[in-house]
Amino acid sequence: MKKIGAIILALNLVCLTLQADKKEAPPGMEIITIGSVDYVVPRGTKVKKKDGIVSLEGRHEYTARRFSEIEKEISELREKNKALEDKVKALKKLVDKKSVGKTEKEVKKDQEE
Repeated sequence: MKKIGAIILALNLVCLTLQADKKEAPPGMEIITIGSVDYVVPRGTKVKKKDGIVSLEGRHEYTARRFSEIEKEISELREKNKALEDKVKALKKLVDKKSVGKTEKEVKKDQEE
């Protein structure tokens, strides 16, 4: 079973190397060139340089960071969605107040103006 895993990993690396030669990255990936070496990494991977040593962000660090970023974005979207829902409710109340006691034709006429 370990041999099969190793073979699959080797084939993936060969495919990624061939794609790097073509300068085309698979969807969700990007090519980072460090010196004369091209690396195919997930889009947004951070490169760390310290004392002349270059290292790429590990998969666990990348996954944790991206997960945290996505959670933050979802939270912000929920807040914006809630604010928009509140505005829609307020506008509905305003429209209802203005149209109380009016006929349908009068309401349409007011909306056109």
